[in-house]
Parts: sequence; structure tokens; C-alpha cells
Amino acid sequence: MLVHSGSRGLGYSILERVLSNGQASLDPASDEGKSYMDAHDHAVRWAKLNRRIIAERAAAAARADLRPVNDLAHNMVERQGSVGGEVMALHRKGAAASDRGLVPVPGSRGTLSYLVEPLAPMRTEALASLAHGAGRKYDRASMHGRVRGKKSDVARLERNPYGGIVVCGDRGLLVEEAPEAYKSIDRVIADLVEFGLARVVATFRPLVTFKKAQSSVAASSSKREKSWKEDRR
Repeated sequence: MLVHSGSRGLGYSILERVLSNGQASLDPASDEGKSYMDAHDHAVRWAKLNRRIIAERAAAAARADLRPVNDLAHNMVERQGSVGGEVMALHRKGAAASDRGLVPVPGSRGTLSYLVEPLAPMRTEALASLAHGAGRKYDRASMHGRVRGKKSDVARLERNPYGGIVVCGDRGLLVEEAPEAYKSIDRVIADLVEFGLARVVATFRPLVTFKKAQSSVAASSSKREKSWKEDRR
């Protein structure tokens, strides 16, 4: 089971507060810098808890035992000690730490995902980091013009080439997260291997992808609308 979730908006709200004062850089050693990093680290812990809760609920639904293998975040800042009296920080954007064991590198819901072993975690040019996944090729908004949302298209998006199913009660999200929105995960992995940064340990086929359940309110509204149409007939 692979869980992908962050702080559910908490991290972004923290960044918004900082940007409200302009885009000047923050000194990590200043009071403002320390305050930001404390709030940032709080959001990272909250995101970690979110992932654990999701994993526990999924395991309970599947009536399965749960054994955490690894938990890695991306899009975060980490303090890296000090050099010449200056506090250093590493910002991983679209990257995961490669010095903490095996690293999952997800594809899309229509492709394989990979588990890799980092081979050179402390290489200077890699900054102890690996790609966190395929990454988006197209932004969410543009996907609505690239993928149709008709009933037949939705049915196609609810399956994948491996015979797996996609559970998503939000048609817009189903389109935004279509496999076509992402870059080639095979190309990403090939690059990591070619540059001697990682070796493939295992691949994962997406059997069930859960994106978002249909809310009870939406479901009730849909039923009422269907009933009303039937009455009109």
C-alpha cells in the first residue's frame, strides 16, 4: 500500500502568511526564520500523522495487518547545520531524501510505481535526494481540455491497463489525475539508474487507487435529482 498525502492545506497556509509580507528571503537564524521553521516542522509532523491515519483506515477496511516500511516527505525544508556561522537549509522540491533507506518513486494510477535503493545518497550533485515520482506533465486546469468528462470517458478513467480500478467520487478530480497528466515514470527511473543514483528493488501494479469518496451530501443530492427526473417522466 502506498499512501500519498500532505498536511491538507496547513503547510500552504503557513507559506501564505510569510508571503503576505513580501518575497524577501528569510534568515534561518533570525526570529522570523526560526518561527517559520517551527511552523513548517509542525505541518510536516501533521502530514506524517495524516498518512498514518489513512494507512490504518485502509488496513482496517481490508482486514489486514499493517507494518510501516518507510515514510518520506517531499516539498519540505530541512536544517543542514551551519557553515562559517551561517545556518544552512536544504529545500527538497519534488524530491525525497535518499539517505534514509528505500525510496518509493510513484508513477500514475495507470503505470507502475517503483521501490528503489539509493546508491549514492551523499553525492554532492544529488544533495542526498532522489526524484519523488513521475511529476506532472500538464497542470490540473489544462487537463479538463485534454480529457473529456463524458460517461464513456469516465468509465475508461475508472480502470487501468493492469485490470485495477479507480475509486473517485469527484469527476473533476478523476480527469485532473488522469494518467496522461504525468510524465513517464519509466524515463525517470531509467535516468536514476543511468546516473548511478539508484537501483530498482521492486515494482508495484496499481490494483485499487482510492482518490476521493463521494460525499454523503453529494450522493443524497444525486439520488434526489434522479428521483425528480423519474417523477418528471
